[in-house]
Amino acid sequence: MSKADIRELEKTKDCDGNIIQSGDKVSYINRITEMVTEGIIHHMIGGSFGIESKTHRGIYKYTEVNTFQIRKTK
Repeated sequence: MSKADIRELEKTKDCDGNIIQSGDKVSYINRITEMVTEGIIHHMIGGSFGIESKTHRGIYKYTEVNTFQIRKTK
């Protein structure tokens, strides 16, 4: 069994208090364009995670969830 099999998926809360984890679709203020964008969360490891939209990828810290208004979408 590898470490990836043993390690539990990391989770954090979005700015509305909903639990988010890797693979969730979110809307957020893109740090590059400063516009509201939709993307998917990837690689939640060690206090940070990536969000990938159609045109950009960015790395965000768990503490920046409120700053960039990261919200889980349905």
